[in-house]
Amino acid sequence: MIVDADGTPVTFAVQAVPWEPMRARRAEELRAEIEQQGNPVTIVWDREHSAFETWKRVLDTLAEAPGSGVLVEDDVRFCQGWPGRMQQTIDRRPHDLIRFFNPAPGYPEGERPEDTFWSDTCLRFAPGDAADLRSWVGDRDTQFLRDYFDIAIGHWLRLRRRRYWQHAPSLVQHERWTSAVNPNRRTDRLAVDFEEEGSMGKIDPADTLVVMVTVEGREEMLHKFLRSLARQEPGRPVAVHHQGADPRSTFEVPEGVEIATWMQSPTPMGCHAARVQLLRHVHEQGITPAAFINVDDDVTLTPHTRWDPAIEHALQPGVGFVLTNWIKHLSEYPKAVERIRDEFIAQVMVYNGGGMAYGPEVAALMRDLPAVPARFDDIWPLTAYLHGRRNYRYRGSLALHEIMRAGGMRTYMRSEPRPLLCEEWIDYRPVLGAPADRNVAIPMDSDLRPAAREQHRAARAERGWT
Repeated sequence: MIVDADGTPVTFAVQAVPWEPMRARRAEELRAEIEQQGNPVTIVWDREHSAFETWKRVLDTLAEAPGSGVLVEDDVRFCQGWPGRMQQTIDRRPHDLIRFFNPAPGYPEGERPEDTFWSDTCLRFAPGDAADLRSWVGDRDTQFLRDYFDIAIGHWLRLRRRRYWQHAPSLVQHERWTSAVNPNRRTDRLAVDFEEEGSMGKIDPADTLVVMVTVEGREEMLHKFLRSLARQEPGRPVAVHHQGADPRSTFEVPEGVEIATWMQSPTPMGCHAARVQLLRHVHEQGITPAAFINVDDDVTLTPHTRWDPAIEHALQPGVGFVLTNWIKHLSEYPKAVERIRDEFIAQVMVYNGGGMAYGPEVAALMRDLPAVPARFDDIWPLTAYLHGRRNYRYRGSLALHEIMRAGGMRTYMRSEPRPLLCEEWIDYRPVLGAPADRNVAIPMDSDLRPAAREQHRAARAERGWT
C-alpha cells in the first residue's frame, strides 16, 4: 500500500470517459492495478461530456480523502515497479505537488517552477492541496479553463508561491489516443524517459528457476517444452525432477536451455511430493533464485507467454502464487489472444496452468510441506493463503497446456486412489458415479471453509499486510 508519512493510505481517482470503450476498459484496468496495492480508488466518470466538469469532481473526490491523493487519467499505463518508486518519492517530498508524468522534452528529477507546469496526467496532491485548488477554481468557467485546466494548476501554484516536484523517469506513459479534451491536440504527447515494460525492476531471467517434474515416458513432451522455453522465455535455468528410468544418457537438452540441476527418482511419487523434493534438492545444492516458476511437462509456451509481469507481482509483499493463463487446445488460441489483458485477479486456489510464479519465501513454505502422495496440488496455494498471502491469476500471458495426457498424472492417479491433504480447510465436492480416483472435484475458492478465510485474515493482519 502507498501511504503518507503518517501512514494514511493515498487515495487515487481515475478521470475517465465511459463512452470510449478503450478508455473505459483502461480505467477499469487501472482501478484493478491500484486496488492490488490496497489503496482506495474511485473512477470519476465523465457524465457531462465535459473534461473540465469531470476534473472538478476529481478534485472534490480527492478533497474528501483523509490524506494525499493521486489523479490518474484513463489513457496511461504504469511502468513495472511503480508503487515502490511512487512511495519513495512521496516519502522524500511529503508536502509537494508531484508530477509522475514527465512530458517532452523530459526534465531531470527535481523542483520545477510553476510556469513550466502542464499535464496532470498522473499527479499527486499533498494533503489539503486538492481541496485548496478546488476552492480556488470555485465557479470559474472560462474557455481557457475548459481547454487548459491543467495549465491553470500552474497559476494556482504561482499564487501560493510554490513550485512542483518533477519525478523522473516517468511512472506512466501516455497512450497515442485522440484527446478527449480537444481532438485537435497532438497524439505524440509522450514521456521520453518512460522505461518500457520489463526494463524497470525486471528480474534477470538467469536469476529465476523453472521447476519441472516429469516421469518416464514423457521425455518427448519435456523436450517440446524446453524448446518452447528457449524460444519464448530464453535465459531461464531449469530444475528437473525425473521419476522412473534415468533418460539422461539419450536425452538431448535443446540448444539455449540450461539445466541447473537434475534430480532422479526411481519411481513416481506424484506432482506434489516430487516438487517438494525438488525444492529441497535445489536448496541443498545452494541454488538461490530470486523467483521460481512451476510448470507442467505438457505445457508449450507461445508467442503470447509473458512471465515477467507475473514474476514481478509474485515478489510484492503479501503475495503468494501468481498463475498465468492457458488453453487446452490450439483451436482455442485465437479467441484466447483476444481476451488477453494486463490484469491480475485475486484467486485463492491456483494451480500450475501456463506457469505459476512465486518468490523465495513461498518456496521455503513449500519445502516444509510433507512430501507425501496427494490427490491434488491444492495444499500449495492453500498453504500460501493460510499464511496470509494472496494468490492471483494473471491474464496477460498465455500458454498451451495439454492436460491429462497419457502417462502423467492420470496414470499415477489411476494406479490407486490418493489421499486428500486439506480436508480441515476445504469441503471437497463429491463427483457422483465417478471412479475412486476421480470421485471428488478439484477444489475451487467456493470450497474453502470459513475457518480457512478466518485464518487468512488473521495471518495477514499479524504480518501487517492490509
